[in-house]
Amino acid sequence: ADEISLDLSQFGLSDDDLNYKVDYKTISINFNKHKISVSDITAYIMSQYKVVDMSVNEQDIETLVGNIYKYGVDNA
Repeated sequence: ADEISLDLSQFGLSDDDLNYKVDYKTISINFNKHKISVSDITAYIMSQYKVVDMSVNEQDIETLVGNIYKYGVDNA
């Protein structure tokens, strides 16, 4: 099986602002939308892989509230 690996260092963001996990042939990317755009990440992924299906989801309310407590309103 092909190993999926991404080099996200080109974006210059911390792991808190941009990270990913791989489950078989599915990549889940979490990012701070205040520091990088969906279109930047999408363009990068499309340039690296043949994408069969893609979805973009906002974080759930529990994560949002947790991030507000952890990072403050401006950085959640």
